[in-house]
Amino acid sequence: MIKIWGRKSSSNTAKVLWCMAEMKLEYKLVNTGGSFGGNKEEPYASLNPNGRVPTIKDGNLVLWESNAIVRYLSAKYGDDHFFPNDIEIRADADRWMDWTTTIIQPGTSRMFHSTKTPTDEWSSATFIDLNPEQIRATADGMIKNWLILNNALKEHAFIASDKLTIGDLPTGMQTHRWYLNDWFSLASDRTPLPYLDSWYARLCDRPEFSQIMASIPQSYNPQ
Repeated sequence: MIKIWGRKSSSNTAKVLWCMAEMKLEYKLVNTGGSFGGNKEEPYASLNPNGRVPTIKDGNLVLWESNAIVRYLSAKYGDDHFFPNDIEIRADADRWMDWTTTIIQPGTSRMFHSTKTPTDEWSSATFIDLNPEQIRATADGMIKNWLILNNALKEHAFIASDKLTIGDLPTGMQTHRWYLNDWFSLASDRTPLPYLDSWYARLCDRPEFSQIMASIPQSYNPQ
């Protein structure tokens, strides 16, 4: 059984939990970080010196960084379409994983932490005080990024092929947060994104996705 430290409401933890659900892996979740705390203290600090979640322990291996965890689990336990044997398809999936981390996730975090009403000490500490114009500018910039993905999805049913791969997991997780909160509506112009809409609907049709994403919180007070 795989042990995972994190919390279901964390997008990076949810990404790994979704990965394990797709592969029918058994795991034990140790609630860590956010309002649970414990992420800066021993024994967790020795497992992950960054003090972030998630971290997994599979046999003797301790591994942190969610994308690295997804790649490892998929390579060890996934089939050849989830972790593609075709090196070109796998490279494409890898690209979208990294693109999500560098291009999408910063904007998602900025929107989440600036459109919520802090409800506890942890959420108050992570609140970003942006005015409506700054929030709109962030949403406008993100629409341009989503358009890149929308255009790429003209080619396949999923990110890198017509089957779900590792590339869909980080991107699908962050896309879910935008649809969940309807942050698209905060932009100056809701550019049509039909291929993104269809891909997201396909993800929602997967019980593994919908069950894990049910624990992701909305922004508490969208402006």
